[in-house]
Amino acid sequence: MDIYQRLWRDYNSTEVGFMMPLYIARVYHNLNKPDKVRDYLDQALVFYREISQDEGRGQAVQLNAYQAMAAVYTVREEWDSAIDSLKSCLYLFARFDRKTPRRLSVITKMLNSVFVLQLKDFDRGIAFYEQFITDHPDHGLNPFIQRMAESLRRLKEKTQSAASANKQS
Repeated sequence: MDIYQRLWRDYNSTEVGFMMPLYIARVYHNLNKPDKVRDYLDQALVFYREISQDEGRGQAVQLNAYQAMAAVYTVREEWDSAIDSLKSCLYLFARFDRKTPRRLSVITKMLNSVFVLQLKDFDRGIAFYEQFITDHPDHGLNPFIQRMAESLRRLKEKTQSAASANKQS
């Protein structure tokens, strides 16, 4: 474990070092050491929070930090905090100079998994995306964000129809 801790401490600006607190927490999870898992997740949040606020590191690193914070909150099943981190990530992404479809897809997939799979709250997801559009009128991302909201509406309708059909059976 010392080597992982040293990687994090000495090389946290590299991709491997950056993800090390989550990796260490996973190792402790596999070793069935919940206290250590909590400790490293707490340390990870402090680390990622600090980086997310450090504009000197650049937007790409800040985006990674927000995504990593969302991952920590997801592991902890702190869904509102995960959504807040992903909201910050998406809003920063909207200002990002080098937007990529892959990055946008990762962010929205993480959001949708929380809204749909964990919270089972389609309306909250729809409202989230509609709020983004309101907050960013005429933004180039809005057609994609609108499609996300529409997808959640259709999924909600299908889910309700299937539930209704199951009740009638």
